[in-house]
This record gives sequence, C-alpha cells and structure tokens, in this order.
Amino acid sequence: MPKDAYEWQETAINVFEEKKTGIVQATTGSGKSFMACKAMLRVKPRIAHIIVPKVPLMTQWVDELRDAGYTGEIGMHGGDFGNGGDMEDVNIWTINSARTRLNNPDYGKNAMLIVDEVHRSSGPANRAIYQMKPDWCLGISATAFQNGTYIVNLVGGGLIYNYTFEDALKDGVVCDYKIVNVGYDVDDETEDLLAEIAESIKITRRMIKQTYGEPDSPDRWPMWVAEIISTYPDATEAIRLQHLWLERKRLLWAANERKLITYELCNEHYDKRIVVFHQEIEQVDEIFQGLKDLGHDVVREHSGMKRTERSAAIEAFRENRANILVSCRTLDEGFNVPEIDIGIIAASSSTATQYIQRIGRILRKSKSKQGAVLYRVSAMRTVDEFATHNLLSSGAVDASRVKFEHWKTGEEYVHEHDVGRVSYMTLGLDTKGRFFMAGERKKDKHYIEQALTSLRDYLARHDFKCGRFRISHDNNLYIWNNERFANIGPSPIPWQRLDIRINRNWSNMYSGTEEE
Repeated sequence: MPKDAYEWQETAINVFEEKKTGIVQATTGSGKSFMACKAMLRVKPRIAHIIVPKVPLMTQWVDELRDAGYTGEIGMHGGDFGNGGDMEDVNIWTINSARTRLNNPDYGKNAMLIVDEVHRSSGPANRAIYQMKPDWCLGISATAFQNGTYIVNLVGGGLIYNYTFEDALKDGVVCDYKIVNVGYDVDDETEDLLAEIAESIKITRRMIKQTYGEPDSPDRWPMWVAEIISTYPDATEAIRLQHLWLERKRLLWAANERKLITYELCNEHYDKRIVVFHQEIEQVDEIFQGLKDLGHDVVREHSGMKRTERSAAIEAFRENRANILVSCRTLDEGFNVPEIDIGIIAASSSTATQYIQRIGRILRKSKSKQGAVLYRVSAMRTVDEFATHNLLSSGAVDASRVKFEHWKTGEEYVHEHDVGRVSYMTLGLDTKGRFFMAGERKKDKHYIEQALTSLRDYLARHDFKCGRFRISHDNNLYIWNNERFANIGPSPIPWQRLDIRINRNWSNMYSGTEEE
C-alpha cells in the first residue's frame, strides 16, 4: 500500500504542480524524496529522470518510488548499474552519468527532471543536465543555496517552497536534537605548523589577487579558486592554495585526540545507535579497529571497500547486528536509518552544507526515539571550529541548541560565533588592565596592547576593570555582567581595526572570515 504524504508534502506538491519548475528546500529527515516521487505521480510526465549525487542513493530512490505507489519499471544508470543504455518511463541517474547522456534539448519534451541534492549541480560540468530543458523541473535539498545563486537560474522558478526544521519539529515530522561541540587544545608543535601554513596561505592569496583579482565575497574563495584552475590549468598559485588548504585540514584531522574523544563518547553511549563521521579513509579504519578492540559491535563503510562489503556493513547496522557505524563522507547525503540516536563528527570540512547534512542523519523519527545528539570534535581556536561558526551564521540552526564543551574539563567555553548574523569577537581585560584574546588557559591569553587606549579609557568610564567583553560587526560594545553580555553602546574602536590587528599578529588563529 502506498504511504500517505505529510501535509507539508501535499502543499509543496500543489505549489509545484502550479509552477512546473522550482526548488523545494526542506530540512533533512522531513521526506523530500518521497514528496518528489508523489509530485511525479501527480503530474504524470511521459518520462521522468531522477538525478542523485552518489550511487548508494539510487537504491534508496527505488524504495521511495515504491512507497509512493509507483509500480512500473525503473531504469538505473551509473556505477555498476545500467540498462544497456535503454531508458524506462522512470530513470535514476548518478549525476556523472546524466551530464553526458541527458544534455540534449530533445529529451525534455513532456519530461520531468528531479534533481536530488540540487546544490551539487551548480558546478560547470554538472550544469549540462539542464540542457534537456524539461517541461517539469524539481530541485530538492536541505541546503539549496549554500553554493550560491547559480542554481536558481539553472533550475528556474527560484525557491517555490521552504520547510524549515522548526516547521518539521512543530509538525512532529522530525525529532528534537542538540549539538555539542567538543573542543580540544592543539599541542605546541601543531600550533607552530598551523602558523606556518597560515602564513603561506596569506602570501599565496596575495599573489592570486595580484594576478586574477579576488571574489566578490570572502566566502567564495574556494569556488573562485576552482574557477581559476578550470579556466587556467597552469595557475600554479591557485593549485598551491588548494594544496595548502588540504594540508591544513589533514594536519587537524589526523590528531590523536579525535580518536580518543570518539572512543570516550562511544563508551559513554554504549547502549545507543551511533554513526561516526570522518573525512579520511585511513582514520576511519583506525577508529573502526580501536572501537572493535574496546569490545564494541562496530562496522565501517567507505569508498575504499568493495560494494558488497559496504552494503553488508550498512545492512548489519540497519538490522541492529552492530550499533556503531563508522563512515567516510559517503553517508553525508541520503542515508536513512531512523533509529540513529547519536552522531559523532570526528572530523569534517568547514562547510555549513556538510554539517547540516550530517545533522539530518540523526533527525529521522522512530517509535522509540525521543531525541538525538550530534557531537562535533574540533581543535579549539583554529579554523577547525569554523564549521560551527558557518552553521550558526547560516541561520540553519538555533544557537541555543549548540553547546561548546572543553574535552578535558567538561566545562563550557567561549566561542566566537554569529548570533542573528552579527559576529562577535570575545576579548578580555585582566586585573592589570591588559587586553587579551579569550582562551581557556592562562597561556592562551594573547595580549593586544596597541591601538586600544581609547577603548581602555571607555571601559574605565563604565567601571569595567576586568572580565570579558565583545565588539560586534555593527560596532557595538557588549560587557559581561555575570549573567549575560549587555550592550553599552557604540565601540570607540571599530571591529575592522581590531580584526585586522588580530589577523596580522596571530594569523594561525581564526577570526573574521575563513575559507575552506
């Protein structure tokens, strides 16, 4: 028997039926794929093409089609799948296969195109799928606009429906959750290496600016560099910058603390269903073996394994023959196991997109599930914490759901983050009247004496002798009064002046905007 649609899904389908083209953005775990299948059955195209970013998602879409009530043949094109080149009335494609087969305008007549994780189709090569110019085009994603606005023009119609997490929580479609950012201190050697890489990044970016200019916004640096390389294959500075970013990431990802924290969290939640995420296959294998040695029922899944091994691991987890699954990126999108209680991000990129997708892995409801927790392990006061910054500044998650906890002490710590898209830099004034960057340990107080005389005088007039304060991007000054940060008016020192000084003196520390 076909499953019934949620009320929000019916509403979205009605809008799409009227518009014929556009993007539906809906929080992860709310049933985007099922909605798209129902929409296809409603409009009854001559032929339908479903585009997915990865091979494992193809079989999940088959299940969604059957649940929605489709009983016909389904063509599968990509990876080890293939129908000899023949197309059925409904076809599921990996995006790599689709861009070389569907780039013909003749294919679009009375056809429907469904693009799963539509934000992934904004790259130059992937845009070819839209050349078929279908009569109906539906893009779906939880993070449709994280990669800029290109995708709006490609799909056409813009955002036609938006279903937020708060909507889904109110409707009982997803479960409640919280995020705990577990921070650890990097050692002196790592800190020195990060400083060296940061200096090289600064120099390389300056060279790129001199040759190619710069992007229209700081957060577009990764895309900007990729475009330079695709246009000028001999752009050595741009290639070097990508290598430096990757070198910094891998230095942070390989930290032994990440494995130790993961082991502790799995031990703490030994009776729960857990998914561990990492970015590197080697580290996934090490975490898997470490958890196995500790006596946990654990399986692993990554692209270095045979397809049969990966499928067997996921099936063992689904059937609860193993309660921990360790994965390397491949489960970021579309993985559907409602019973997941705990997510542990042992390592991640800094993009809000990936963070949001991983949150989605724990949001799906089940009968026995009351709520979920997502832990993210990060190196404190480095660019590694920028993922949480991006998540909060995106507005996708309420800041009240996020807690920053020091691994060793278990205490909450101050994190530079966005609140309502207004960024704050937390600083302090010690008992001797010296300014410092907020840190957990005494040695982490980085003193910034220069150019702050007027600010010191201003604080003194407000009888502020020591403690923490904040200067926001809109140049307001906030003082901690033992309960909260209170706004006492405009800051005599602009954010920009302070931010420039900190970036110059401590380039390995994260402040302002950082690219990944």
